[in-house]
Amino acid sequence: MEPPDSQRAALRSQPANRVGHYQIIEKLGAGGMGEVYRAKDEVLGRDVALKFLLPALSSDEAGRKRLVREARTASSLNHPNICTIYEVGEADDMTYIAMEYLKGRTLSSIVRGERLTADDVYRYGLQIADALAYAHAHGVVHRDLKSANVVVTKEGYVKVLDFGLAKRRANSDTGETLSETLTEQGSIVGTIQYMAPEVLRGAEADARVDVWALGVILYEMSTGNLPFGGRTQFEVTSAILRDRPTRLPIELPSPLHTVIARCLAKDPEERYQSAAEVKVALEMMDSGDRLRLVPPRWISLKKLILLTVLIMALMVGAALFWFGRSHRSTSSSNQSPIESLAVLPLVNLSGDAQQEYLVDGMTEILITDLAKMGALKRVIARNSVMQFKHSDKPLQAIAEQLHVDALVTGSVMRAGNQLRVTAQLIEPSTSNNLWAQEYDREVTDVLSLQSDIALAIAREIRIKVTPEEQAALSNTPTGNPAARETYLKARYYWNKRNAEAIRTALKYFEQAIREDRKYAPAYAGVADSYIILADLEALPPAQSLSKAKVAATKALQLDPNLAEAHASLGSVYNFDYSTLLESENEFKLALQLNPNYATALHWYSMDLVMEGRLDEALAMSKRARELDPLSLIINSYLGRVLYLKREYGKSIEQLRNTLELDPNFDAAHDFLARALLEAGDLEGGTLEAKKAVELSKGVPDTIAFLAYAEALSGKKADALSILNVFQSSHGFLPPEAAFTYARLGDRDEAFRVLEESRKNGRLWSISLKTEPALDPLRTDPRLLALTRSVLP
Repeated sequence: MEPPDSQRAALRSQPANRVGHYQIIEKLGAGGMGEVYRAKDEVLGRDVALKFLLPALSSDEAGRKRLVREARTASSLNHPNICTIYEVGEADDMTYIAMEYLKGRTLSSIVRGERLTADDVYRYGLQIADALAYAHAHGVVHRDLKSANVVVTKEGYVKVLDFGLAKRRANSDTGETLSETLTEQGSIVGTIQYMAPEVLRGAEADARVDVWALGVILYEMSTGNLPFGGRTQFEVTSAILRDRPTRLPIELPSPLHTVIARCLAKDPEERYQSAAEVKVALEMMDSGDRLRLVPPRWISLKKLILLTVLIMALMVGAALFWFGRSHRSTSSSNQSPIESLAVLPLVNLSGDAQQEYLVDGMTEILITDLAKMGALKRVIARNSVMQFKHSDKPLQAIAEQLHVDALVTGSVMRAGNQLRVTAQLIEPSTSNNLWAQEYDREVTDVLSLQSDIALAIAREIRIKVTPEEQAALSNTPTGNPAARETYLKARYYWNKRNAEAIRTALKYFEQAIREDRKYAPAYAGVADSYIILADLEALPPAQSLSKAKVAATKALQLDPNLAEAHASLGSVYNFDYSTLLESENEFKLALQLNPNYATALHWYSMDLVMEGRLDEALAMSKRARELDPLSLIINSYLGRVLYLKREYGKSIEQLRNTLELDPNFDAAHDFLARALLEAGDLEGGTLEAKKAVELSKGVPDTIAFLAYAEALSGKKADALSILNVFQSSHGFLPPEAAFTYARLGDRDEAFRVLEESRKNGRLWSISLKTEPALDPLRTDPRLLALTRSVLP
């Protein structure tokens, strides 16, 4: 039998030779370890690419294993931007890989010293990043990514090739890693111009080496050259380890500057941590709802200032031109004014999940600042817009769902104490970018930055900002940057709205107060935390509400114009029938200061329910829903108001719509149970009551209402058993337990429960004047006497 080397020589001189069921047609090329031929698969009748080891390596067992490993690794990756492997085989003592035959050119041959257009850089870069992201998600690191290993087909699709040096994080079958199987421990493999600094220092390769190599390719496509050069491998290595890349062209779009700069960070910790992050950053360049990122770090400060001035001048000129043109077109087309908007979650482009609190906090601050402007009829609240975090839903669809005229989008990049924030105002129906701006500030200026953005948006949509509103926006509640940052962390946890997260938020609010004893919003945050803990009965209500009142009062002493503090104090008063007038006054003050404050409207609705003013409560709930259309608690409470108005059909419809937003929201199941039971659906109501108990993990009012459902169904023993077990374990009965006793005809026990609830401060959870479940007691003078004793 002819030895492998001479057979390879024959293949090169006689391209029509046969290997197995493949007919060799022509040689396509050769790399560091292998030769590739075009061949015809005579079984399936298709063209393939066959890869063999070079003749000098054909008898090398390690080389053969590497070829097989390449096939095994690549064949496990089924992705449109990764070359498909058909089989690995042996014929005539030769090992080969049969793979997808690609009609196109390698990226290296396309570049060849010529810059590609920014659009091509984006398109090719995104596809490469997508392929690598898929590989990384499946535990595979390429380790030899370079432009010569990327093919661009005639249709413009990218294919990543050659996983010969690929490494798996772990092999589930053998427990070994590819690097140990295919290379000597500590050896350096790959193409040096694309190697990351840590690899050159002998560190183990992970996904970040592919990120570095992708950065080199992006740079190569953007400039026509490699970022690090040299006449020898030593010089190239030295440049990679110590030098900055040659400057990118100034006309290159800023987002590409940023992505490339971060990919080529010397420290792998400062790079994107996976190709998936690179993919997201590139996608931001193309989505109509995101803006430019920061310029590369290697531009000197002096040059950066000059560049910024130039860019700002161009932006101002463009803005003036656009304003003149748009002003003329607006007047001619009678374009509707912008009266409602939503601030979509700002995107964290820092590549650090630990910065989410800052980015989410900045989103919330911007919403709050815009909501203070009375000329805007509707600014969508945080709870609803956060539903669209990481969403790829079209902007027009989001605007339609939220019923707004315009959307504000943007991104935040943090580097140390420096921030770059981009924001833009978009008309969803046309995707027109009505306004855009980029801000470079220190973290300490985050509040003033957000007010600047809010005022810029107000000017752009030509709404009137009163002197009082402008003064409120200019007010900086703390000059202590540490306190401000701690406060943002606290709000981040508070918005999670579960007992554990609220306790964490409370600690951060208290820390912010220690850092700045005059920080009014932090005191309001403490109050809000204790209010939620009282509502969840995670702490005894009397204890929680006492602390909440102290904190809210202190906040208002420091800042009498803080809407959040007025709402917090109003909510404290709302837990007691005897202070409902004080509660109403605080809510009115909060809404004067911030007419778009959905939480204040929601809490005010609860106040009005307790007073029995259901028509006003319904109006407040509907207004709260306009501002926060996806809020689960606001939607659920609207269903409760309709229930109290005896509009059971509308209540059931509202609550079922709420459960479409989140099937596991316990309050919606609780209120739905009540509406179904009063509408006569005992089976459906009982099922919902049981679901509410399960999801709420036994919140007292849900357990009491389950007992009421059993009583309505004629299961007296079961109903009383539920209440007896609860009282034995908790030492009290919630006021809703009176519903069961009233239904069973035990009026004395019902009034005993109501009186006990009045004394222990729990009577607030029911509406004495309007609760349908209390109807059996309406003719009893004791109910009227109780109502008169607690209502002002």
